[in-house]
Amino acid sequence: MSENGMTRTKRILVTGVDVFDFVDKGTGEKVFGRKLNYLEARPQGDKGNGFVSVETSFMNEKAQMVAGVTPGYYDAKIEYVEGKGNKLYGRIADLRKVADFKAEL
Repeated sequence: MSENGMTRTKRILVTGVDVFDFVDKGTGEKVFGRKLNYLEARPQGDKGNGFVSVETSFMNEKAQMVAGVTPGYYDAKIEYVEGKGNKLYGRIADLRKVADFKAEL
């Protein structure tokens, strides 16, 4: 358990990382981040089969967590926190590379 909720580790396949920056029109502050693209196995019993494509953003100082991430298999520590309407949602708290992945296209 984390201080905000529960945590678990799951294997993901990172397919890429994109860098972005923009100026917040409301505050004038420059915002920097990285967008992590990955695949995770579809939960058993879910509609469909195969993998789910996921995209998640890391803003400002949290973007450093994925700065050196390259395509590969990772163990992702997912921290579940309470969101709107008391619904739990997961966010990546840590990544540990397990193996490289080289696409053969």
